[in-house]
Amino acid sequence: MTRRLGVCTVVSLLAPRVASACPVCFGASDGPILQGSNMGILALLLVTLAVLGAFGMFFRNLAQRAQSAIEANGARPPDPAAAVSRERATQ
Repeated sequence: MTRRLGVCTVVSLLAPRVASACPVCFGASDGPILQGSNMGILALLLVTLAVLGAFGMFFRNLAQRAQSAIEANGARPPDPAAAVSRERATQ
């Protein structure tokens, strides 16, 4: 394994054209590779925004449904302080 790694290292050092970077790294900013990379980044950003928006809408929907259930039952939302005082009273 170590010998194979050494051979690969020597080959990559002796053949610099094979190990050279892409044109974007060298500064050719007008090529189709750069345009493709930008479109890929844009697509990933749009997917991320869509997923975050879906999570936000899901939690908004849950809050609205909880509020409408409370209003339909004529009940008030639970008071956390009252729950703590009841718990202390039972101890």
